[in-house]
Amino acid sequence: MTSSSLLEKKELPGPGIPWDEAHKELLMSLAAEEFTKAESMGITGRPLLWQVAQREVLEDLAIFLEEDNKLRAELGTGPVAIEHRFGFDRSGASPPVVLVTGSGQKVGFRGMIDRLDADSSGSKLLVIDYKTGSSYPFKDMKKDPLGA
Repeated sequence: MTSSSLLEKKELPGPGIPWDEAHKELLMSLAAEEFTKAESMGITGRPLLWQVAQREVLEDLAIFLEEDNKLRAELGTGPVAIEHRFGFDRSGASPPVVLVTGSGQKVGFRGMIDRLDADSSGSKLLVIDYKTGSSYPFKDMKKDPLGA
């Protein structure tokens, strides 16, 4: 059984419930699968640097789980949807998000949410949009519209 099929069967932790060791093992297994794919495509570069890069990625993933546990404990939230699409279905099953401007104009949005967390009552929602990469192009904070 691959990690991907395990992921489909693994339950998401509810509000305030931390990622457990099984979640961590699954995440590390998924990373190992992706490392193997990269190696098979021949895009990993020099072996010693690749080993360092893999170790850094695995450390980052472990830190992510720890920090995410802290945030969810503080807010009392847990994941309810991952890669949730909205506004694309014309049948109304997944309507767009509509904002009403001060002048009363309605503006609809569609997109994909990387992760949506909610508290146990469903009254508090947290939208998480994962970003990776560098803020290199925005070294001058005055020109950076999002503060890196």
